[in-house]
Amino acid sequence: MLIKPSINVLVVENDIAVMQKCRELLLNEGHWVRTAESVEEALAIIQRQPSEADIIILSLELPMRGSMTLIETLQKARREPLIMGISEDCGEEALEAIEAGAYDCIRRNFTDAGFWVKMNRALETHRLRRQLGVLKKERQDALTKSKVHHDENILTILNSLTDGLIVTDWQTNLVLFNKVAGRLFNLAKEKVLGKPVSECIASDELLSFLIRAVKTDSSLA
Repeated sequence: MLIKPSINVLVVENDIAVMQKCRELLLNEGHWVRTAESVEEALAIIQRQPSEADIIILSLELPMRGSMTLIETLQKARREPLIMGISEDCGEEALEAIEAGAYDCIRRNFTDAGFWVKMNRALETHRLRRQLGVLKKERQDALTKSKVHHDENILTILNSLTDGLIVTDWQTNLVLFNKVAGRLFNLAKEKVLGKPVSECIASDELLSFLIRAVKTDSSLA
């Protein structure tokens, strides 16, 4: 059985017998379990400590469509615990919950074996999602480091020039300049990058030249 003891499960169920059965099965396999009997109690737990709800086992038969309220609230807050619904027959309410973001549904009269068929899939899906998140973060970090290194190399080359150099985009927004240009035109990187060059440089002659150059380059693209 593929079990990860580090998984935190929140059981949101107002049927105490069902709640205790879910809790018992999960605890027996080494998982951390919190329980709540209402949406309000569940949200208080999640807001206080989001890491305590990697997976939520959620009754789809809470009063006043409480389960949909919880799912929609988590979606708006961009929190993404894996939600496993639980209901009498996993009918229309389960389809609605899945369309809103729930993963699957367990029938309320589940057997131990039936419970684990569903939960093991949920656990594996959660594990894969977490691994994908780590890979995405590592990729983004690598791209960021590569870009910073690339930009530093370009600036080193530009700053070695004895002439002033200014780079704009096709809309004549200031993209880059070297130290010489910074001194000549009193440019501060944190104040001027991304702004129209006309707002940053007082020289009409230089501005006219830059605008003509950009227009010429654009017409050839």
